[in-house]
Amino acid sequence: DHVTKYKDRANTTRLRISAHRLEIEIGRYKKVPRNERTCAWCKIVFDDKTIENEIHVLNQCDMNAAYRSQLVQKINSLIQEDSDLITNESKFLKLISNHEIN
Repeated sequence: DHVTKYKDRANTTRLRISAHRLEIEIGRYKKVPRNERTCAWCKIVFDDKTIENEIHVLNQCDMNAAYRSQLVQKINSLIQEDSDLITNESKFLKLISNHEIN
């Protein structure tokens, strides 16, 4: 596995097993309909009702834009493919998988 820091490994594992505090999971346990498990930040700032799931938080949400920019630069330096052809979803899957990035 290429995640060496304990905190990063723990957070990655939480995402992989859906043991996080995103609305997609919290709402599931509260029996909130899936389409109502929205991102509070996007709702307040943009009046947008986007579902708050892992891909939204890591790839789309404006609240994480600065961190995402740094992370994308790091991922692109590790992935030896044409990064323009890689979708956000495939970057997310590579990031949380146990497979080596090459």
